[in-house]
Amino acid sequence: MYSSIKKIFLLILINKKRSKMITVGKKYGLTNKQTVLYSQQLDKLLDQYQKLNSNSKEMKSSPTISEYKASHY
Repeated sequence: MYSSIKKIFLLILINKKRSKMITVGKKYGLTNKQTVLYSQQLDKLLDQYQKLNSNSKEMKSSPTISEYKASHY
């Protein structure tokens, strides 16, 4: 159960970070320092999520980013 909660929490952080990155990227450009920083932070969050999924025995029951987005938007 703990890993499922952590996965959902990571998905929320991933979506918030992605939104910030897109907003800054549209306003200041893709090579802007803040855009690049958000991109790097997003990469780390995605790596954490992927690692959690690959270590999980319940991988099929884990929400994917698409499933999370579909159920929350």
